Amino acid sequence: MERILVTVYKPADGRDCTNGGITCNRMTLMLYSGNKEECIAEATKRNELHEALYLNKRILWDEQHYFAEPLKKGEGVQMFGGNYVGTSDGRYAAMLGSRTSYLLPVHDRYETQEEYDAMCR
Repeated sequence: MERILVTVYKPADGRDCTNGGITCNRMTLMLYSGNKEECIAEATKRNELHEALYLNKRILWDEQHYFAEPLKKGEGVQMFGGNYVGTSDGRYAAMLGSRTSYLLPVHDRYETQEEYDAMCR
């Protein structure tokens, strides 16, 4: 399990599309990687669960993609909320399994079916 402080990058116009997501009101968060249960236990022990992201990896179109998501999940369907995280810390590239660092999209927007229906009217 690894843990690193990351900076939240938001649109310059100040709009928030996270629907109140974890990046909405924060400039920095802790990014955890490794076994998710261990990460949740460590974040809980440090009283960071509500301020912690998890590095998620998945294969799309035969390529590995990374994104950050809240360790404490919300209710409803999860999606990209428009914000990114990153850091200049050298350990960050190692977490991504890369020689270079790049910004991670944060999937911290949640919508229930009722919210979706209300926004589509």
